[in-house]
Amino acid sequence: EFTFTIKKGSVAKPALDTTEFYFDNTVKTYTVENSEFYTVLDNSNQQTNPGSYKVRIALNNPEFSEWEDGTTDVLEYDFVINKGNYDMSAVVFENKTVTYNGSAFSLEATNLPDGVTVTYENNGKTAAGEYIVIAKFTGDTTNYNEIPDQTAVLTIEKATYNMSGVVFNGLTVIYDGNTYSLEA
Repeated sequence: EFTFTIKKGSVAKPALDTTEFYFDNTVKTYTVENSEFYTVLDNSNQQTNPGSYKVRIALNNPEFSEWEDGTTDVLEYDFVINKGNYDMSAVVFENKTVTYNGSAFSLEATNLPDGVTVTYENNGKTAAGEYIVIAKFTGDTTNYNEIPDQTAVLTIEKATYNMSGVVFNGLTVIYDGNTYSLEA
């Protein structure tokens, strides 16, 4: 009489990619290959916000009693979501040339992404000259990287006086020691 035992097999530990995700306000799912042999615990592979997380994996197939190295431990792998970047490609912040008229002139950034605000340095100028205006953008710094400043040039050209229609009337006088002048 022979007795033989069929021992449950072992399975290789999953090889997980070190794929990096970037925040875009959607759920990121860290994909685990060959999931018929094990299961991801507590949906630990699904996250939304930036941060470093642990993906927890346990054996779940009754045909396998251990990992290839003989252990049965719950495995943990790193899962990283990096901060995202605001899409600033549609933002318009351009140079502008105007002629002095006594009013204050400013540059303005338009087409800002949702959640982004802007403040300016060296804007709202009246006198003729060339001014470098800095647009400083702010947004959600918990989930997004800081937004770089942008610069543009505001040029206020000198105005020219309109002398058309100015008439000087001639004046003829005989010297008598008094001061005389012409008026336009």
